[in-house]
Amino acid sequence: MRDAVAGKHKGWRSRWQVDFSACTATHDTGLVVSFSNAPSGSQLFGAGSVTPANLAAVQTALEAKNGLHNTPIMLRRLASEASRIYQEATGAINC
Repeated sequence: MRDAVAGKHKGWRSRWQVDFSACTATHDTGLVVSFSNAPSGSQLFGAGSVTPANLAAVQTALEAKNGLHNTPIMLRRLASEASRIYQEATGAINC
């Protein structure tokens, strides 16, 4: 599948490690998300099946490293990537 993300985010999948047996994915920022068939209830991650496990800790770390103005944008991108990872993995996992 061609990576639709261009520019500095090209190759974004390489920053994610997916554990199919645990139904989780971990980004190199430390963000851990779990996949399930139930809605997440997270506004950032939408009504989909991706639930962040440590969003507050990652948000704090991103704010310290990249500033308050960049963090919301970065979190939205991570949420989008996590959703895509989940969609691509649904054929391979049964969570």
